[in-house]
Amino acid sequence: MRHPAAYKPDFGRVVLLQNHTNESQRLARECEDELRSSKLGLPVTTLTTLPGGQSPNNELLSKKLEEGDLVAGIFGDGTIRDILLALRDKPFISLKGGNARDFGSATHRNPDAPPSELIQKSVAIGARVLSWTASNGGVVIAHEQAVSYIGHGETAMGSVRMASDAYRGRPKGMHRDWDLGLASINSTLRFQATDNAGKEWDVSDLSFSKGRRMAKLGRIPVDHWDPYFHLTPFGTSKTAKWLTAGGLFIGHPPGTSYEAYGFTVHQEIPVHFDGDPPVTIPAESHIQVGLGQEYTLMTTRLKAA
Repeated sequence: MRHPAAYKPDFGRVVLLQNHTNESQRLARECEDELRSSKLGLPVTTLTTLPGGQSPNNELLSKKLEEGDLVAGIFGDGTIRDILLALRDKPFISLKGGNARDFGSATHRNPDAPPSELIQKSVAIGARVLSWTASNGGVVIAHEQAVSYIGHGETAMGSVRMASDAYRGRPKGMHRDWDLGLASINSTLRFQATDNAGKEWDVSDLSFSKGRRMAKLGRIPVDHWDPYFHLTPFGTSKTAKWLTAGGLFIGHPPGTSYEAYGFTVHQEIPVHFDGDPPVTIPAESHIQVGLGQEYTLMTTRLKAA
């Protein structure tokens, strides 16, 4: 697919970004070896991200990055959020790493291709993150941004289960993810909400997506570079949840796309951002979701005009 805003940039160097985990550093070494032996002919260097979110990484990258750098991530979706918010105008590509790796699957047709192939076949395009603000009693109580998705309700509890030792300690595979999905189907969490247009929701979850993959299996009809996001409501009954899950699996979830959306929750609920452990917001909080900070994304799903 050709896109009029996509272009093929020139690079002077590849900067591999790894995080603190042994797996990320192992994969980064593999990527470096492959890139150095490839025909790309680009210098390669490796940096390690800092804990603490966007601020320390913003300082690190502002000192270490140079004009013409391509920043290549070797980590999962949570770290991607911190890095993209710190990168500003430097182009970013996901190469490897992470558990679900929704971002890499959403931006590449074959996310497991060799790093040199992903870089060679990618084009650059402008994208925007999701911006989220919660206020209560007219006072802002929280502001966050997410790269791929924000979930209110049951998916936030799913992020808690996914981060647990009981989940991470099991062998990777469909059985582990199937049990995670069943826990959400069998959950009794529900809440009521009213949007700015007066529509009333009685749901187990409201999820806002900015990319085509969610929690490994979900397919969403939106790309990171689209100028809108997709809202997916999850019903409260098991039947409704199965129907929504089925729609996500085949890429036809219920819901509508928006450039901005506001609603008020009438119960205390958990909220997650890109699958990170959730925050809890109190009842009668007003939520505003819109498009936030811009960044430059490398993807193999598009071709330059």
